[in-house]
Amino acid sequence: MLVLNISKHRLSKLIPTSFAAIGTKLCEVMPGTVLSSRKTG
Repeated sequence: MLVLNISKHRLSKLIPTSFAAIGTKLCEVMPGTVLSSRKTG
């Protein structure tokens, strides 16, 4: 039971950080794609 609780706690901590990493990646990529599309258009 103890191991199960630890794994659950780890997952709950890991998921938000991965989402945050994806979010920052998108924030970095999106402006670049928008700017490049504006230049070509």
